[in-house]
Amino acid sequence: DPPILNIQSGVTLKFPKDKYLQVGTSDVNMSGALRAKGVTFTVTDTAGASYWAGIDFYEGDVADSTVLDSNIIEYAATGVEIHNNDMPYIYNNTIRYCRDYGIYGGNTAWAYAVGNTLLENRTAISVTAPQIDSTLYSNTYTDNTNNYIEVRSGTNHRLSTAAKVYDWLKDGAPYVLNDHLYVYKDAADGNDPPILNIQSGVTLKFPKDRRLQIGDENSAGAVHAKRVTFTLGGNDGTWSGIELND
Repeated sequence: DPPILNIQSGVTLKFPKDKYLQVGTSDVNMSGALRAKGVTFTVTDTAGASYWAGIDFYEGDVADSTVLDSNIIEYAATGVEIHNNDMPYIYNNTIRYCRDYGIYGGNTAWAYAVGNTLLENRTAISVTAPQIDSTLYSNTYTDNTNNYIEVRSGTNHRLSTAAKVYDWLKDGAPYVLNDHLYVYKDAADGNDPPILNIQSGVTLKFPKDRRLQIGDENSAGAVHAKRVTFTLGGNDGTWSGIELND
């Protein structure tokens, strides 16, 4: 069993500039967990335009034992950064005034964020496309410089797991892609395609000359979308549209 840092409601933790709270390590065998509800995480000197590093979850964190609920996380470089394949629960927090990101999910990291208020951060949330699956909803986005969900996509972040349904739910902001969004399985990986299922009311924004591609010449993919807005993510040029392949 891992050590658990359990912080009582009403506690305030102040961190020096560039220092962080790290839960777990890059070694999955060196685990840890964090339980915090009603806690304030902030920088020591809020008047000095300095930032602490934030809360970092690594491979050794225990997702089922790790909960951030109804906290204030402020003045961090990144409020919550997830480096692992686990899914710490991030519920009902106010994440504000962060220099870079409110919540950042690494390239294979799941960010399960529900009911949070993202306020006046540079970018509210950043995750990779395959790590979105009923994981982001009921969040509020207010006055962030990039007031959206940044979705890192492209070839390296293809929706590719055969027979998997990726549910992209309506949240308080659009999903803004940084590249093409590809949905197709590996050629030798089963018969059932991956499915991108987009909830009614969602908006997806694509960069100039980028597209949503379903399937390719060798592999199947599928999309289910009803009352979804697909549009350009900027004011310059056009996006390439939706490409459906056999």
